Amino acid sequence: KKDTFFNELEMDKNDGTSFSGWFTEDNVSFTQSDKITKDLNVYGYYKYDFTFDDEKLTGYTGNDSIITVPISYSINNKGEYIKGEDINVTSIKSSAFSGTDIEEITIHNMIKSIGSYAFENCSELVTVKLSSNIQEIASHLFSNCRNLKNITIPMVTQIGTSAFSNCSSIEAITIPSTCLEVGFGAFSGCTSLTNVTFKLGVQKIS
Repeated sequence: KKDTFFNELEMDKNDGTSFSGWFTEDNVSFTQSDKITKDLNVYGYYKYDFTFDDEKLTGYTGNDSIITVPISYSINNKGEYIKGEDINVTSIKSSAFSGTDIEEITIHNMIKSIGSYAFENCSELVTVKLSSNIQEIASHLFSNCRNLKNITIPMVTQIGTSAFSNCSSIEAITIPSTCLEVGFGAFSGCTSLTNVTFKLGVQKIS
């Protein structure tokens, strides 16, 4: 609308994205501080707060503290969100969230694997909702997540070396019956951990 500013326009927020800018059909771009001098049609573009490599989520670049891993994504060559043929996200790369300030994360059930160190040094992380379809808790997955308190281990077959090392706020944990091995130092430095429940099935504790 003429004689208004772009920062007055209403924007829809797509989950896991950040606003990138306004564009016309002729690819003319505008900033939020620009004034609209004539009636025109504009489109908002969004950039993902995540980075991807095919079906793998490789990193997080956003500022939100509570996040949900996207089920799928579609981007153009600028890394901006577009509608189109979506690519499903089925895994999370090693160190993908390492050192970020996230406080809560939900990982949907299409995720089948999470690499080592993916959440290492996430010192603000309190709550994790894990996919029920991962097969293992990888080594050092949550090491040094000192505020991590709310997490349920799904029906994994293995908990890796130092997976929860120095998670000093965890008070209770249940090892599922499907877990055959708990790696060396998996819960070392968990100074608040006073209640560990082992379901029948664990064969080896290193």
